[in-house]
Amino acid sequence: MRGAVDVWCGCAWPPAAEEIYCGPSKHNGDYGDTVMARSYLAARYNDEAWIEAELIRHRNAIARLVQRPWVRRRIKRVAAALLEHGRLTSDEINALL
Repeated sequence: MRGAVDVWCGCAWPPAAEEIYCGPSKHNGDYGDTVMARSYLAARYNDEAWIEAELIRHRNAIARLVQRPWVRRRIKRVAAALLEHGRLTSDEINALL
């Protein structure tokens, strides 16, 4: 189960961070991330109610986490670097964190 949770968290972070830096999205920006996380979970688990509950639980946990000042500072640091460079490697992101 840990792998599925990691994938979902990886998919859910970008929209949550984007909302903090850019404001609420009017274009359902997390749709693709949610589809990817749902398909990853569905390939491993056969319980739609459990999958939906996990997606909601992790989305809520991430929403709470991104409200913390130390997380917001890191989000802004990565966002500023993305705006400056256009793209970042995972090593570059990790260096900023």
